[in-house]
Amino acid sequence: MNRVRIATALAVASLLLASGTVAAQTADEPDPATVPLRLGPLWVKPTIALTNIGIDNNVFNQPEDLNPKSDFTFTATPAADLWLRMGRTWVVGRIAEDFNWYQTYASERNASTAYSAGWHVPLTRLGFKVDAARRNARDRPGFEIDARVPRTEDRLNGLFELKTFSKTFIGVTARRLRTGRVRINGAPLDKRAPHGGFKLSGIGREWGRYGIEEFLEYKSVMG
Repeated sequence: MNRVRIATALAVASLLLASGTVAAQTADEPDPATVPLRLGPLWVKPTIALTNIGIDNNVFNQPEDLNPKSDFTFTATPAADLWLRMGRTWVVGRIAEDFNWYQTYASERNASTAYSAGWHVPLTRLGFKVDAARRNARDRPGFEIDARVPRTEDRLNGLFELKTFSKTFIGVTARRLRTGRVRINGAPLDKRAPHGGFKLSGIGREWGRYGIEEFLEYKSVMG
């Protein structure tokens, strides 16, 4: 399970719910009305977002009988989307920084930086995209992991699509993942298979004999 998995999905007849004006553009082309900064051929769209504003009722993911701590928190995310035109194609990128702030528990404050870059080639009836991203994270990846341990998350995507009608595409996409378990198309869980233990799947194994072995200590007795 601790290996790179490629999850491939086939998307058929995806209707593009766009107006006639937008349909004249490609899906990857920036809207000039929304991009305020242009440096020669480079288009830059800076943004900032405030999310997750409110009270975290269990800051340290503690059981109820241990009197979980609460605190006011929010996430601020300044970002910049980048476009660079190269002929009929676009080189795209994004830089974003997530600042997670806690009012009382300063130890839980953290920052995560994300970078992404891609090459998008929209042809007349065919198109393909290649995107890569890296995130240097300090946030909690899931409920199974309490510590905000620094980690690196890498992602590689590829997409090929065929335009069949004016607003209909047939496409194939692939993504490279680093995880301990992958479920495709809502496949049922198998309790005999291991869960967790690698990258975004958390630390330690669960389920099956692999979960039991986490609590065993092997010894040899010879007589």
